[in-house]
Amino acid sequence: IAARTAVSSMSVELDSQLAMDLLSTLGNKNIALILAATVSLIMLLRFSSGEETVGAIKASLSSAGVIILITSSGGAFGNALQQTGIASTIEELSRMYQISIIPLAFVLTALIRTAQGSATVAMITAAGIFAGMADAAQLGFHPVYLCLAIGCGSKPIWWMNDSGFWVVSQMSGMEERESLKALTPMSALMGLVGLLVTVILAALFPLM
Repeated sequence: IAARTAVSSMSVELDSQLAMDLLSTLGNKNIALILAATVSLIMLLRFSSGEETVGAIKASLSSAGVIILITSSGGAFGNALQQTGIASTIEELSRMYQISIIPLAFVLTALIRTAQGSATVAMITAAGIFAGMADAAQLGFHPVYLCLAIGCGSKPIWWMNDSGFWVVSQMSGMEERESLKALTPMSALMGLVGLLVTVILAALFPLM
């Protein structure tokens, strides 16, 4: 994957077309990960018993299945929100009540993140909602601050419906309660500090 990315980003042309095709195929993330999983299974079979191999495969599939299910559900939820036409409603509300768009973008992204778990889905959904408002003349500051607010809003609240929560929790050896005490306040603090800095910078340096 790294080799394919390097060749593509630097526009390097290999001497052989076969080499280019081979690198393009093997560097595909799906092919590369399948090959990595195959090598892992071969190594596992070679250095462990059959029962240990079966147990490891079952544990891996059960963990991956939950992560895939949660992430896929989040993507479906985000797409459903985009189809409701909520963008025009939010824009109208912000004009009616004179709500600052930066805190509004932060809160909306945080609500979506908390509801469905995926920070990526939350940012993509919020970006789609606020895309029509990303005009410097209308906002009074550069649209990059709106993007920063959306990014900060993807931090809170980190809990059990986020696949990343389980990855960090399981790989670090922490229990769910420990993860909630350590990770969730940390992510919320990161988001709030980022929002505060974004608001200050937008006020002092609107970049218009």
